[in-house]
Amino acid sequence: MRNWVLVWFGFCSLMAADMKINVALTLDEVSEDAEYFLQQPASFDTDSKGSFYVVDWVARVIFKWNSKGEFDKVIGAPGGGPGEFGFMGQGGPQGYLGIVEDVLYVYDGGRRAVQIFNTKGEFQKSEGLQVQLGRTNAFYIASAGKWIIDHSSFMRETPSLTVSLVDAQSQNETVVVERADTSFDRKSDGTRVTQVVIKGFSERLVTAYNQLNGQLIVGFNGEPSFSIYDLNGKLVKKVPVNRPRREVKEEDQKEFNEQGWIKNNTFFTTAFPERMPHYTGILPVGTDMFAVYEISPFNRNIDGILIDGEGTVKSKFRFSCGENGGLIGAKGKILRVRTDDEGYFNLEVLDFAS
Repeated sequence: MRNWVLVWFGFCSLMAADMKINVALTLDEVSEDAEYFLQQPASFDTDSKGSFYVVDWVARVIFKWNSKGEFDKVIGAPGGGPGEFGFMGQGGPQGYLGIVEDVLYVYDGGRRAVQIFNTKGEFQKSEGLQVQLGRTNAFYIASAGKWIIDHSSFMRETPSLTVSLVDAQSQNETVVVERADTSFDRKSDGTRVTQVVIKGFSERLVTAYNQLNGQLIVGFNGEPSFSIYDLNGKLVKKVPVNRPRREVKEEDQKEFNEQGWIKNNTFFTTAFPERMPHYTGILPVGTDMFAVYEISPFNRNIDGILIDGEGTVKSKFRFSCGENGGLIGAKGKILRVRTDDEGYFNLEVLDFAS
């Protein structure tokens, strides 16, 4: 009997082994006669017809494909006028897209404004946004009148991380989660900051939003769990994450220091903890599953687990996205941004169901 139990346990372990991620759809390359090309895809969403809209931080435009993955058009242009994007805010590029009832809402961190378009790409209007000095790490459109902001206020005397619900009309803010930001230390000569120590792989808030069911996901990755909130900021449930903290290795530190904003920059130095966080990313899969993963900072290697709403591990997955690659999600879909050996981008809709 004992041997049978051991065999069954081994079988169950195999069932949670690495899964092969299928590519459900590959978006076509951007047309050669287009004025812009993919340089750093960072956010996406889909409309009611299944068309894909991708924000590119460096190109400073939105690229559109139809539901079959055929390239359609470019929306917007770089600049500071109506229908134009800056995306370069304090603390780095910031630009996010959300679509509600076929209205495109584009947060431009450089201008601290939400620009609104129709699905034809025609500019409608712009709405200003009052946010603290710092960096917006994520921006989600819950509805036409409610926005979700994941923000780092690093200019405060005590830096903080907040996830807030914002009423688009009144600008009233409901703080859902707030934590101290311990990802860096400032060094000063008494009158000015002379150096900043970046704490690589530090503990932080990780957020996601699933418009399919109105779930706001917020995790503090120093803890083996994440929380789900409704759109009033009320806690719905906590989901355990069975993913241990591995040791920070020398190669991890080298890869972190390879990032362009740190490499050969004497204003920044780095320090590292003994162990990695439990995860660095969470993305909803459909309405009741979650991809919880670690992504390396430069080569963008992914190591993750697929879990259900109770935290049960369904499978594991590993793959590489390449420099400037990664995973971005919207409406329960996950888009893999992958670069090839020549640096060209491949945008692939992943199928975690198989």
